Amino acid sequence: MSDEPIQAHSPNESADEEKIAMMARMAGGVAHEFNNVLAVILLQADMLLKTPGQDETNRQRGLDIKRAAERAATLTRQLLAFAGKPVMHQQTVDLNNELETYRTKIKQVLGRKVDLLLRLGSGVGQVNIDPVYLEQVLLILAANARDAMSDGGRVIISTETSHDQALLSFADSGSGMDPETRAHVFEPFFTTKPTGKGIGLGLSTVYGIVKKMNGRIALDSTPGQGTTFKILLQQTGEAPAQNPISEHEGQLRGSEIILLVDDEAMVRRATSELLEMFGYQVIEAATGKDALEICNECDEPIGLVLTDITMDEMDGRKLARAIKAEWPEIPVLLMSGDIGAAMSVGDRDEGVQFIEKPFEPEELMRRIRRIIDRKQH
Repeated sequence: MSDEPIQAHSPNESADEEKIAMMARMAGGVAHEFNNVLAVILLQADMLLKTPGQDETNRQRGLDIKRAAERAATLTRQLLAFAGKPVMHQQTVDLNNELETYRTKIKQVLGRKVDLLLRLGSGVGQVNIDPVYLEQVLLILAANARDAMSDGGRVIISTETSHDQALLSFADSGSGMDPETRAHVFEPFFTTKPTGKGIGLGLSTVYGIVKKMNGRIALDSTPGQGTTFKILLQQTGEAPAQNPISEHEGQLRGSEIILLVDDEAMVRRATSELLEMFGYQVIEAATGKDALEICNECDEPIGLVLTDITMDEMDGRKLARAIKAEWPEIPVLLMSGDIGAAMSVGDRDEGVQFIEKPFEPEELMRRIRRIIDRKQH
């Protein structure tokens, strides 16, 4: 396999990039509003589940609400990948175990006419990936393979170690590609499908996701002899991430003052109730201006400012800069459901961190506790 991934060259590359950028902006705005709604549902469902004295019927209803909201959040992230700017939540996972969990979904996409075989090599170990987006990659490849095997066929997914990297291969026995198609296959909006059957974002999305996970992708295809996609992922010696919910709730509790800033009343109310459930004292503000006045007038030390990014007049970034300029000892945790927001908060924003909406309650508590504890030491 070539050491470099196949590059996508488009005769109208600037126009393609402009379309992708427009889609990303539109998707980001929709995601922000939708994820605010999901954040309220998830937070309220979680608090219902934590309410003592519930009968089993109501507890099951709460679980169903939470699972449905979590699934909606996952689907939102998958759809946003098509905008070309996936926001990654990478973690250390066992690659072979992860592929086993995708088997049923991949088979559903392939359909009854296509056989699926998994040949998972020993010693492949752990990789650092976002499992949601790796699943997205495999489902896109499965859909393409199915379309290339209208009369049925076989898909083989295999893994092996290659020069201290994990090599994931996805091979189908379909119609294959000619050299002209291979040269353009990863380009945005390039498709060989009839009008109305595809918009050409599938494989360009695959390319973008793999690149974002610091991986490489190439293909080997010949007309009449099928297609094999080869994905190289960096192996890691770290242990797979543990389920964060298994952490003792007592370790996540606190008593500090949290200044909560969000112009969405429902989000603010649900988040405030959650923080208070974990022992924190909460002061609410609906605008950045109100938050600055509170910082100026509060007699007790503020342990952390938790603020939404997308707000009128003064957004969360401007608020964070104003707080750090006047009160550098106060840490700031930004939150947003906007796809572009996480990508704009980086190491240059010293003392400012980010969490994406919707979030698991325990994950928010864990982030708050770590930030405050780090400040105290």
